[in-house]
Amino acid sequence: MNLTDMIQMERKFDRDVIQDKKIRWSPEERLFNAYVSLDVELSELANTVEWFKVWKDNRGQKIEAGKTHEETVLSEYVDAMSFFFNIANQNKWTYLLLISDDEMADFAKKPMTISLNKVFLSLKLMISKSLFSHKLEDFKHAWHLFIKFGLVDLKLSWDDIEEEFVKKNIENVERQENNY
Repeated sequence: MNLTDMIQMERKFDRDVIQDKKIRWSPEERLFNAYVSLDVELSELANTVEWFKVWKDNRGQKIEAGKTHEETVLSEYVDAMSFFFNIANQNKWTYLLLISDDEMADFAKKPMTISLNKVFLSLKLMISKSLFSHKLEDFKHAWHLFIKFGLVDLKLSWDDIEEEFVKKNIENVERQENNY
């Protein structure tokens, strides 16, 4: 499995949902929805990791039923990733998401981030700029920051990310087939 395959899986899933649910949005509204969805998924990821909840003594304990905290973080990360794919597919920016094995290894070697708040806010700013200013470089930089955030700061492995993405895609397809 590679990024191209994952992007294509997301493209097929999105097309099937639009067709099956008979969604009749304008292209602009569909894109806005994807950006809102990415924003929400990034917020859900932050809420799961809980780095900003300095008032809590037991941060990092949030879990989905039947999952460990690490599995829950991975699941939320992959949810956000799927909307990066969705946005790239809609904008025909998928080439911006392609990362070589060497680049991936370089991301994994980067130092941990001192301020996850800054990473989170930077992601949101760059993503918004990619929408409202149509800046490809902001989207690409947000994607690279997101990958580094997952590999280094969240300590996720690329193999686990790929595996979870495929698993979630299959689950999402099954949900749609069962009138989710």
